[in-house]
Amino acid sequence: MDLIEIEQETGVCRLTADEIAMLLNAINESSQALEDWEYSTRMGFERAAVDKLRQSLKDMLTSIDTTSS
Repeated sequence: MDLIEIEQETGVCRLTADEIAMLLNAINESSQALEDWEYSTRMGFERAAVDKLRQSLKDMLTSIDTTSS
């Protein structure tokens, strides 16, 4: 991961396909391991917000995979 820029509430970084896959794996594991009632307490975010991030990461990974072929 290369840190490109940091602002007050955002950051810009460059991730490899492997790093995106690692994040997806971690999100998937937490999603499977935690029940709905405990998810937001343990993760600090609602499941829907994490699912949205997961989908964005999946889309990015798919885009990387198709452009490098």
